[in-house]
Amino acid sequence: MGEFTHFNQHGDAIMVDISKKAETAREAIAEGRISMNQECFDQLKAGSPPPPGTSQCYSWKIL
Repeated sequence: MGEFTHFNQHGDAIMVDISKKAETAREAIAEGRISMNQECFDQLKAGSPPPPGTSQCYSWKIL
């Protein structure tokens, strides 16, 4: 595989022209993890969203 074409000489992401690229079928699989405190979990389980301004109730990350 050659050099990456999606980055310039400074390492910044750049757009590339893919208009002439053949169509292909692709599949991607993602995995993540969400953690939250018990109070937020209980509210969601009961069908109620956490109150506004409680974004500290949970955290997430892509694995």
